Amino acid sequence: MAAGFWSFRGRNNPQLDALFLAGFVFAFALVVFVVLFRFQGRRLTRILPHRLRDFYERFHEGTTGALNPGLLIVVLGLTGGVWILEGVRVFFVIHALDLPNLLHLRISASIFVALAASLLTAIPLTPAGIGFVQAGIVGALALYGVSKEAGTAVALTDFVLSTLSVIVFGGILYAFSDKIRRAHGVPATR
Repeated sequence: MAAGFWSFRGRNNPQLDALFLAGFVFAFALVVFVVLFRFQGRRLTRILPHRLRDFYERFHEGTTGALNPGLLIVVLGLTGGVWILEGVRVFFVIHALDLPNLLHLRISASIFVALAASLLTAIPLTPAGIGFVQAGIVGALALYGVSKEAGTAVALTDFVLSTLSVIVFGGILYAFSDKIRRAHGVPATR
């Protein structure tokens, strides 16, 4: 969200500003909820029935276990690094295509587009978000004035690099790995 806000700064678009404001308010509310859940969530176990307490305690530990300061710094650092690398990948895809109406996009726009695509993969409409994510990339690029054709070229190229390559090469590696042999009861070759 910060990448999108940064890349859209200075543009006079009240609708987009309202969208970012709503996003920041929602994100802030979510952070407050998680912090409250982390520190006050155990109180809820007192009022839960016994059969739900164990389940809730495991859920609470799993959802808030990474919120201790030492681990949180590592998680935030790794997450930020992955998001930046996602944006760099989209940035390289955009510039590799060398389309004239794409070259004005900066790295902040690429990070915004990559994060929008990553968020769309979390919505389980299609396997790996195929089609849905690409439409989101085209839509996100349209916010920057990129044509549908150029946006589609970016979306499809990014799909081939980020998703299809993992499926194809991962499938080949899996087919020749010992895991498939073990799954079918065949002894490992090594």
